[in-house]
Amino acid sequence: MADKIGLHRTGSAAAAGGGVAITGYVAGDVILGQSLVRSRYLAQVRQIAPQKLAGRDRELNELAEFCVDSQSSGYMWWCGPAWAGKSALLAWFVLHPPSNVRIVSFFVTARLASQDDRGAFVEVLLEQLVELLGPQSMPMNLTDATREAHVLGLLVSRDSVQFTRLLG
Repeated sequence: MADKIGLHRTGSAAAAGGGVAITGYVAGDVILGQSLVRSRYLAQVRQIAPQKLAGRDRELNELAEFCVDSQSSGYMWWCGPAWAGKSALLAWFVLHPPSNVRIVSFFVTARLASQDDRGAFVEVLLEQLVELLGPQSMPMNLTDATREAHVLGLLVSRDSVQFTRLLG
């Protein structure tokens, strides 16, 4: 049998600004909501991007036009041999997008641990989309089986945000 606890004159409690006020006795844990998500993926993109990008104005203009043109096909594929500068070009573009364009990015690279598979792609996009569509917290208790569904749900969750351009 549990011990009885007698409480009296516990006082009043008030909280503001997302705080929690408790008066009396709490048996068990108090779990507060997670903090708002702030993606740090751009720090990783900065490791890929060159300090300067020269001679790529034509490609940068093509990428910018693709992002803002409502008549574009919705998908663009960049293909080239190894070391042609594809990652450098796209990393630069991610860091310097056209005005009124927000980019959600993922770079497949074996040189960065755990950044070359579907799981990494879903994790990175989830974090960026939650921040972009915020303010909100990262969905709790996601599993490998539910994580991708949350990404897909975020892609269609807001009418005011249009996700229609994919670069490959």
